[in-house]
Amino acid sequence: MRLRRRAVRLNRGAARVRAAAFLTRPAFTLAVILVTTALMVRFGGIGYLAGLAVALLVLFTMFMWVAAACGEEFFYRGYVMKQLAELLGDSPRSWVAAIFLSAIPFGLVHLYQGWSGVVTTGAMGVVLGTAFFLNRRNLAVCILAHGIYDMVGLTLIYLGQGDALQRIGNG
Repeated sequence: MRLRRRAVRLNRGAARVRAAAFLTRPAFTLAVILVTTALMVRFGGIGYLAGLAVALLVLFTMFMWVAAACGEEFFYRGYVMKQLAELLGDSPRSWVAAIFLSAIPFGLVHLYQGWSGVVTTGAMGVVLGTAFFLNRRNLAVCILAHGIYDMVGLTLIYLGQGDALQRIGNG
């Protein structure tokens, strides 16, 4: 019995260490990026604005993967969609309903992109929700797809081609 309690305490301690490492890793990475960028600007011959643009691009990219890809997928698919499906009976039909119902707030949160952004993001929510359901409730595919989608959009905007997808759609 004593060994069991000790093992439980050790497991709790290990879990705390893993949680602390998980939470401090992004802060450490951010610090390294900022210091590296500052050193490049100071000693590497890169102009201040070029170094700042690189730093902002890297920070924005990190933010998109952490907050948008991971955060939104964990919340909308991993939590909201699961809760809706369970609330509606945890049957295949309830999962289909949950896909569409969770896509509504997902789209509305993106109202800052205008109504076309709400519709587009809502449709993307249906696609990601379907992927989540078909992949046995595994978020990895959704996170990866969401992150790549956002990175393509960010890259097009950075290259001055933010409307490229719209032009492709119009022929």
